[in-house]
Amino acid sequence: MLQNEAIRDTPSPGTLIDETYARSRPLERVGLWIVIGFSVVFALLLIVLTLSGQKPGESTALKSVSDIFQTGGQWIGCAFSVVIAVRLTRVAQMIRRQAMQVSSKQEQRQMFLNYKREMRTAVAWWLLAAGIACYGLGGIIWTSFDLRMPTSEVPYPGPYNICYVLAYPFFIAGTALFARKNSGNVERMRLLLDAGVIIGTAFALSWPLLLAPTLGSLPGITDPLAAFLAVYFPVGDILLLAVGVLLYFSPFSTKQQEPVLLRLMLGLGCLGFADSLLGYYNLLGGFKTGTVLDLLWPLSMLLVGLAAIEQPKRAGQEKERAGSKSLSQTSTIFQAMFPFVLATAASAALLLIVAPRGQGDLLFSAVSVIIITVLVVIRQTLVLLENQKLTSQIRGELVVTRRAAKAAEMEADEASQILSSMQQLEQGIQVLQDVHASVARGNFSTRAPAMEGPLLPLVASLNLMLDRLQKYSQRAEAYDQVQREVHQLSQAIMLLGNEQGTGQLQSLPVRDLQQLKQAILAKQRTLLQQKQLQDAQQQRIQATLQRVQDQLLILKGTVPPQSGAADALDTVLRTLQSLASLWKPARANQQHSTQQPSPGGSPRTLA
Repeated sequence: MLQNEAIRDTPSPGTLIDETYARSRPLERVGLWIVIGFSVVFALLLIVLTLSGQKPGESTALKSVSDIFQTGGQWIGCAFSVVIAVRLTRVAQMIRRQAMQVSSKQEQRQMFLNYKREMRTAVAWWLLAAGIACYGLGGIIWTSFDLRMPTSEVPYPGPYNICYVLAYPFFIAGTALFARKNSGNVERMRLLLDAGVIIGTAFALSWPLLLAPTLGSLPGITDPLAAFLAVYFPVGDILLLAVGVLLYFSPFSTKQQEPVLLRLMLGLGCLGFADSLLGYYNLLGGFKTGTVLDLLWPLSMLLVGLAAIEQPKRAGQEKERAGSKSLSQTSTIFQAMFPFVLATAASAALLLIVAPRGQGDLLFSAVSVIIITVLVVIRQTLVLLENQKLTSQIRGELVVTRRAAKAAEMEADEASQILSSMQQLEQGIQVLQDVHASVARGNFSTRAPAMEGPLLPLVASLNLMLDRLQKYSQRAEAYDQVQREVHQLSQAIMLLGNEQGTGQLQSLPVRDLQQLKQAILAKQRTLLQQKQLQDAQQQRIQATLQRVQDQLLILKGTVPPQSGAADALDTVLRTLQSLASLWKPARANQQHSTQQPSPGGSPRTLA
């Protein structure tokens, strides 16, 4: 199944390879259930056999079940670690081969860094798997002795101790390889204090209960190897716990590693706790196989195996951003609360259990509680200072954000005002276009409505021009009437010179020649006055058109080019220019017509 999964997970050419390809999805699905099921079944068997009358350390059935389950659990944890170590090694080799095929030096350098990181992780899990294998091999040797004799008669030291001794260097080296350089962590000092609180409480509990009695019993131990083992295991457990705690609560790990290190620390802590209880029971009179304590050793190795399964899984979740937020919050809460809970429990144990045993224990307990309390107070002080600093930063960022929001609001208001002005301008130009179209159809009574804004002078000038155009139109009609009457007078003069036309003169509105002369002179004066008035009116209209054109040109300079308002202003300008060009030919024609002599002679000649 794992081989088929490896084939499915093989990346296609050109795909960037990372730690995600080391995931074992079958183990991710069933690994936790295997650990839970194993622990429940083992605990139930121990409880049932004990309640059925089987004595720990003496009953062969109870010892057989306990030793087999212990050894089996250790080898299951070893199998988990070996599978992940093999897959991580394969991924590292794939990254190395891919790096050799890349032409870019920068990409090749980055891929070689990834190769070293993945290889370092693979070596770490190989070392941890070797440590678990040593424990499993030691369990097999222990079982061979324990099933053949009572637990109290098993030789100590024995060959199994060699495997247990070798396991600690593998555990410590493998755990230390998870350290990463993370200089950007601003909580460096607080995390180190948390680690100090945990290690200090562990030492404070181990010294009066285990280390001091063990060291006190060394003079009575004749076997040097037994004396060495009596000191080696408790010191090794504390050192192993210190490495795991420092790695988890220090800036030498990344956020991505926290779930992995949490499981690893729980496994190593469970191992150290089990060994400490073993040493404590040995001091009291000897350890017996078949108690619930036997569950702690396989459980510790299974937790290490779960940490191995979590290693590539966490990399994949970080890549996919799936469910990492809630887990990160849980890990952060655990980091914050665990030192306080452990310090409180250790202080209570020191004051209630250790202190009443004697004057020396009372002094040690008091000093230990004071030191732990001081570390907690310093830690909280740093937290308060850090929170105060963060509060100041948030306030500063809030002020900057408010200023930016105010500036953005002002810009939005200004843009809204500009947009409103542009819309008003476009509406005004549309009204002017409608007025222009009405005037072009000959309706000189049309007027532009009053409006505010930059178009107000233009509207006033346009209405003034339209007033003058209307008056000029009325006077032009009067001038046409005068021309028609002059034409009638010309016909009358021609009829006066014709005797046959005397009868036709009766239809003219005159009685004699003198009256006709006076009428002609009056009409001539009226015609001259109309001519002069028309010339003056044309000059004023041309001046008004010129001023309107100037104002439109000024207004056009304030309007953005390539806009609807600019196009509308260009249309109005062209219309005004066409109107101005129409007046000039009309005036020239009128001057030419006044210079031509009438058919009946000039009125001045008649006078």
